Amino acid sequence: MSTHGTPSNRIRIYCVTASSCWLLLIVALHGYAAAPTATSESSPAVQTPAQEQPIGDAWSDPNNPIAQLFEGQRLDLWSLRRPQRPALPPVKQEDWVRNSIGPFILEKLENKQLTPSPCTDRHTLIRRLYFDLIGLPPSPQEIDAFINDSSPDVYEKLVDRLLANPQYGVRWVRYWLDVVRYADTNGFERDEFRPTQYHYRDYVVRAFNNDKPFDTFIRE
Repeated sequence: MSTHGTPSNRIRIYCVTASSCWLLLIVALHGYAAAPTATSESSPAVQTPAQEQPIGDAWSDPNNPIAQLFEGQRLDLWSLRRPQRPALPPVKQEDWVRNSIGPFILEKLENKQLTPSPCTDRHTLIRRLYFDLIGLPPSPQEIDAFINDSSPDVYEKLVDRLLANPQYGVRWVRYWLDVVRYADTNGFERDEFRPTQYHYRDYVVRAFNNDKPFDTFIRE
């Protein structure tokens, strides 16, 4: 999908490939401002109020194309709902909870009369974090430093350090590149190289490492 924004933040969608149709769905779900009609110097644009009318999100605007397509159905799917911060559920083993996610996990366990697994040791924990966030193992020196660090926020500091590591983008960008069918060659019977394709890959890596907002990312 190729999109271009004007000074008024309008969105024009020129083409949508089969692998990126869901991006169009995201844009349409949350609303957009109508793009001006293409014109030439000899034929100036004449826009009607209807063309200028912005489209609201699919939950509140009946003119939204997704709302019209689904006819009010399937918009209650969890993946389409706006994020909301729910109240923390009450739990019995309150001393096990260390963050706001814990109560939700513990509630499910207690409802099934299960108990949480024991906390892992630091040697295992640092290896899990490294492989999950950057896809590489920690060095022996990094393991020793983590094990011997007595500060109460040692875990949080390690997470922040790995998220700031450039390898984080390299590790996680592959999921997005799979979605958009990225490849360095054409594939199939004419498997020719795409010599400039890596520019897009590197751009996505930078977007992940710079924590670029998703709406900005899909517009660019």
